[in-house]
Amino acid sequence: MTIFWGIAKLGTKDSEKAKKLLFKVKIGRNSTIAEKMFAILERKNGIPIETLSKDEIAQLLENIVPVNIYDSEIYHIDMFLSHVSQSYPDLAVEFMLNRLEYSKTLEDEEKKYNPFPYMGFKYAFKDISQSPNFSKYIRTVISLALNKKDKNSFWLPRLFKAVSGNYSKAALNVLLEELKSKDENTITA
Repeated sequence: MTIFWGIAKLGTKDSEKAKKLLFKVKIGRNSTIAEKMFAILERKNGIPIETLSKDEIAQLLENIVPVNIYDSEIYHIDMFLSHVSQSYPDLAVEFMLNRLEYSKTLEDEEKKYNPFPYMGFKYAFKDISQSPNFSKYIRTVISLALNKKDKNSFWLPRLFKAVSGNYSKAALNVLLEELKSKDENTITA
C-alpha cells in the first residue's frame, strides 16, 4: 500500500483530511510522484476534484512548475489540467507561462527540463476555446513569439498548440487577425 493509495481511500470518506495530507507531499522535480498525486484527484475513488478551491488548485499547479513532465507520465496531470482549463482557464494558462519562465531560469546542467511534453497534452486544453478570455490567451502567446529576445523558440510552438486547444479554428482566426494587424518587419525573424 502506498501513501497515495491511503490518501485516495481517505478522500472517499473525508476529502478535507485527505487534502491536508496531499498538500504535505513533497514533489520536488519528480514526475512520477506528481503523476501519482494527480491520480488521486482524477479517480472516482479518491479526493473529488470538485472539492478543491481555486486557491488549492493554484497551489497544486505552483507545486508542479519545477516538475519535468515527460510524455510517458502525463495522463493524470493532463486530466487535472483539463478540469482546470474548464473551471479556471486563467490558472491553466498562467501555469503554462510559469513553466516556460521557469525553464529560462535553469542553469545549463539543469536544462533537461521540459516545460511541456514533446507530444503535447491530449485533454488539458481541448475546450479552452469556450473561455471568454480565449483570444487574450492566444494573443499572449503570439506576443511571446514575436519577442525577438525570447530564447524559447523551441517551446513556443508547443505552448501555442496547447493553449490553442490543438490549433482550434478559433485560435487560428485570432492568429490570422494578429498577423494581419502587424507590420511585416515585426513578424519576420
